[in-house]
Amino acid sequence: MRGGPYTKVESIDHLKTLSNTNIRANSEERMFFIQLNFGARSVKQIMYTPESDAWDVLHEIDDNSYQYQSTKELENYEDHITEAIRKGALWHYGS
Repeated sequence: MRGGPYTKVESIDHLKTLSNTNIRANSEERMFFIQLNFGARSVKQIMYTPESDAWDVLHEIDDNSYQYQSTKELENYEDHITEAIRKGALWHYGS
């Protein structure tokens, strides 16, 4: 398990900044987790490309990877991510 520090993702715009591929070239810098019950975590690698408003999401639990062509599409299909943001449960590994 990775150690802290962790940064709580406050909004979809904050997620865009933390997962921006232009700023964070190393995949380790784009690791996130959703805090679940009893300390469990759902780990994801989230990459955002601002030039095209495109997203890539890799779910580490099963290695499934999904690509979205817009933020709206991400919000529609990965609604657990936006719900986690609203509930204060989406965290970024690192600062």
